[in-house]
Amino acid sequence: MDFLEKIKSKLIELLDVFNPEVLFYYLAVAGGMLVIELLIVGWPKSSLRRIFSFNGSVKTDVAFFMLDVFNLYSLITVLLTFGAFHVLARVVYEMSHFDLIYTIPGLPLQFLVLFVVVDLKNYVSHWVFHRVDALWKLHEFHHSATEFCMLTRYRGHFLETAMKRVFDVIPFAIFGSIESYLAVTVLVEMHQLALHSAFTSNWGWIGRYVLVSPAAHRIHHSAASKHFDRNMGNTFIVWDRLFGTYHPPEHEVDLGVEENPYNKHGLLSDILSAYKRFFKALKASK
Repeated sequence: MDFLEKIKSKLIELLDVFNPEVLFYYLAVAGGMLVIELLIVGWPKSSLRRIFSFNGSVKTDVAFFMLDVFNLYSLITVLLTFGAFHVLARVVYEMSHFDLIYTIPGLPLQFLVLFVVVDLKNYVSHWVFHRVDALWKLHEFHHSATEFCMLTRYRGHFLETAMKRVFDVIPFAIFGSIESYLAVTVLVEMHQLALHSAFTSNWGWIGRYVLVSPAAHRIHHSAASKHFDRNMGNTFIVWDRLFGTYHPPEHEVDLGVEENPYNKHGLLSDILSAYKRFFKALKASK
């Protein structure tokens, strides 16, 4: 019964479309970063200019951002997959809840260990979605942006997000969950927005050995074949260094994917196209 109650509680949460806390969070963090970027790079290069011009792949970026702002993205994800992956993630969590985090002394150290493990999970999940052809057909949708606007950060196919729920729950199933630090959550979100912005800095030695820099992430989104499957870290570039997927930044790269089928016929067409390409690749793999 406790399991069913948790599922019910999650559904009620998803139906809370006009959640003022969610709305404020996205508008405050993304809005603040858009202003910071504008002040640093100027209007001609800014994401705000791209948003107001509302051309090309930016239309899709804005649409997905608005779905997040109004708490609709998660609801649509559940509806389109009938909640199957969310239920599976909950089952995995309940069946392998080891609470190893409590073997680590002190909340700050517990948080640090869990944060690093979650980031490693993000790297592995990202690697899988690049290397398995059917999964790439879904993740390719994110890479189909042909120019960086900060809101490209929110561009992602619903089915991919649903599937990643199963990956996402694994660290918490093993270690257990602890109180999250809001400040860290905000900083991580700001970092993700910066990675998809007009910023092109490589951040010096920090970008080479510690954190993923905007320049490194541009390589990840490059349409050039030599850059495929490179710089897949989410927060730390360390994983790319360790597992041989690091590629040093270059001055100019063209963004997007080869023979890009997206950004031509509207958002709904793009979403359906990714579904078709996924099932076609899945069938071909059998």
